Formats: sequence, C-alpha cells, structure tokens
Amino acid sequence: MSHGWKWRIKEYEIVDSTNKEARRLVESGEGPGLVVWAHQQTCGKGRFGRPWWSLPGKSLLASLVFDEISGLDATRLVSVASIAAIVGKAGSGPKIKWPNDLVYDNRKVAGILTEYVTFRGLRYVIVGLGVNVGYLPEELESHSGVSSTSLLMEEKSLWDIKELLLSLLDEIDLRLKKKSLDWFEEYSSKLAYINQVVTVKPPYTILGERHKRKKEIRGVMEGVDAQGYLILRLNDSTYRIAAGDIAAEADG
Repeated sequence: MSHGWKWRIKEYEIVDSTNKEARRLVESGEGPGLVVWAHQQTCGKGRFGRPWWSLPGKSLLASLVFDEISGLDATRLVSVASIAAIVGKAGSGPKIKWPNDLVYDNRKVAGILTEYVTFRGLRYVIVGLGVNVGYLPEELESHSGVSSTSLLMEEKSLWDIKELLLSLLDEIDLRLKKKSLDWFEEYSSKLAYINQVVTVKPPYTILGERHKRKKEIRGVMEGVDAQGYLILRLNDSTYRIAAGDIAAEADG
C-alpha cells in the first residue's frame, strides 16, 4: 500500500498525553501524517489505562495518525519500524512482547497504544509510542509495576531522540510501500518468548468462549496469528487468546 500524505511533526516541550493531543488536533481538522512529538507528558497511559511514566527529555514520546489501515496493522507496523530504527542506529534491537510492548528479555523498553478517532465521518488510527531512551538505572527505580529498561542501558550508547524519530518515520514509509502481510511476517519474526512457557494474566478472552477468564493460564507460546490472537499450547490443546497480558517464565 502507499499513502498520499507527508509526515508533519508538531513538537511540544510538554503535553498531557501525545495521544490526547493528536486526538484534539484531528478533531480540529488535522489528518493522516500528523506526528505529535513531546519531550515530556504528564498523563501518558498504556493499555488498561496504566500510566506511562516519563522524565523530561529521556523518552521518545510520539503519536502518529494513519488512515486506511486497521489498528492491528498499525500496531504491527510501528512495532517493527521501531525495532528497525533502533537497529539502524547501531543497536542490537528489542523483541516484541505480545501484544504491544518492546522488550529486552523480560525488561520493557517501549509501549504502544493504538486508538481510533472519528471526525466528520472519517476514521483515523492514532498510534502512541513511548520509548525509554536515556534513562539510567537509578532513574527507573521509582517506576513500579514492571521491570523497565532503556536504550542507553541496553545498547550502551547515547541516542539522539529526534534522529530516532526521523528514522522511525523513514522505516514506516518503507513498509507502507509493501503489503500488510509483509509487516505480519516481520512482526512474527521479532516476537519474544516463542516456544517458551508464558503465563497469560487476566482478564483475557479465549477464542470460542463467551466470557473473559479471571484466572491465569500457563502454556507454551507458539506465535501470533493474522487476527492478532496469541497461540498458546497447553498439553495437547491449542488456544487462541485475545486481549491479555503475558509474562515469561523468568518473570515469575
């Protein structure tokens, strides 16, 4: 596929949330190609409304607006493009933790939040990306909930955040010239924990069941299918799971 727009970056020192600002701008007439880039956000969030913690100038915080693309494909596109941008700047690169985090082993370096917005009958996808770039270990100690890391800590090098953003946009443009199947294949090749035992934490839904499960389930992660379901093998059964969180065996 291709797009008929060019990236337009709006830079902010501080916003409440790049996704919220992108939504406000779309509702005031902005469209696809908009990039909201902030050096700090005060009310950033991830999935299930979890806060995304940040210090000024330490993170890549950006929201990108797309059209003619599903939220699932947009998440995959930004995931693989982010990894390519990191690798392109002399990094080894993280892996993708289903459904929308980037990790080094069990340490989270980035999160992606995808939302829809409709304005004047047109539907857009907003993809918010938060990458821990320049944090030192002691600066992440107060960030509770999951084990966090940064590009500085993992790659042992300094990073220019604007260069990383521009590289990300270039990598997205390259992939928009291809088919979404190509993004899916790249996404699948970058998945973390393949053939490892993982725990799926509630709430989650198993394909074919009407209600969300409220108890953990453990099994071997075999991959992710084209519809975005996690493929989990448990004894002789295979389950397809939607909308859950996973933890690798080493996470406990």
